Amino acid sequence: MSHSNPFGDRHERAVEFQRLASQPRPGLLREMFQFLLHNKKWWLVPIVVVLLALGFLIILSSTGLAPYIYVIF
Repeated sequence: MSHSNPFGDRHERAVEFQRLASQPRPGLLREMFQFLLHNKKWWLVPIVVVLLALGFLIILSSTGLAPYIYVIF
């Protein structure tokens, strides 16, 4: 009869936790992509892309490119 050592399992989990904690943190875009992949929320991709594009256009509207961007709207 094989009994697992509860302390050994706890130690393995602690070692795995330390290994994961020592890795560099993912960036915002990578974390968002992993969230979409893990939770199967592919319908959010077009919404995120449109919001990013609009944000980019708003930022560009305060630069010298503003006259060209206003033509789009």
